[in-house]
Amino acid sequence: AIGQPVSSEDRRFTALAAVVSAVAVVLANLSGLAISDDGIAYLAIADRLSKGRGLGYYLESHLTTWPPLFPSLLSWIDRLTPLDAHGAAIALNALTAAATVLLTASLLHRLVTDATLRRLGVAVAALGASTMLFGHLLTSDFILGAVVLGALVVLIDHYQSPSWVAPVVAGVLTGVGFGLRYAAVAFIPAFAIWPLLDARRTWVARVRAATLYVVVAGAFPALWMWRNHGVDGTLLGPRWSSARGLPGNIYDAVSSVGNLLLPRVEFERRSLW
Repeated sequence: AIGQPVSSEDRRFTALAAVVSAVAVVLANLSGLAISDDGIAYLAIADRLSKGRGLGYYLESHLTTWPPLFPSLLSWIDRLTPLDAHGAAIALNALTAAATVLLTASLLHRLVTDATLRRLGVAVAALGASTMLFGHLLTSDFILGAVVLGALVVLIDHYQSPSWVAPVVAGVLTGVGFGLRYAAVAFIPAFAIWPLLDARRTWVARVRAATLYVVVAGAFPALWMWRNHGVDGTLLGPRWSSARGLPGNIYDAVSSVGNLLLPRVEFERRSLW
């Protein structure tokens, strides 16, 4: 049942799934990791950090276009292990795959009563990193997803047993997410709505929890944007809107979700199904 202690069988199944997922990611990347345009920048930033030259790369002497945490993680692994930045990215993807399985299991335990469905969900999460693109790609999207799962678990616990701790922890995780990928700033208003919708509690309690979350979650993004503005006058580096416009972007978003969910559809096909 929801909220009951996790059985030893479930623990063993989840642990095995996490290990299998991590090993599968490593094996799948022995011949090399796919590197996106984002990944090229992340590797360049990580290499520069490892040489002690600070946050930046050949296109930006002072980094503003990319958030700092993901290349910093690659650089730390590079310096603390025999791996280079490329190998560090593979190791980080493997660790993220394992963490995703564990967090998915934790989330499902809080939401799903049927043990079989929970295990099925854990198995899907374990296979997903290897069968989908993210386990093979040098990018920060994958690890951001794990951080968001962690924040969701914390917020669900806050709903069941409110305290000041959960908004703080969720806020810290959101700030970490922003440090991994700027898109995480969108989670701040989304997650702030969570406590505001809890009709079981007074408006004062709801607003207090939401405000505490927003203050903690917004602290690092605000400081980083202030720093960026001092460097080049932008908040998140030089960025440009899509030439397709809002209707085109909505169409692409719907089409992409359909391409991922429906069988036998070419991934890049932009027509509806």
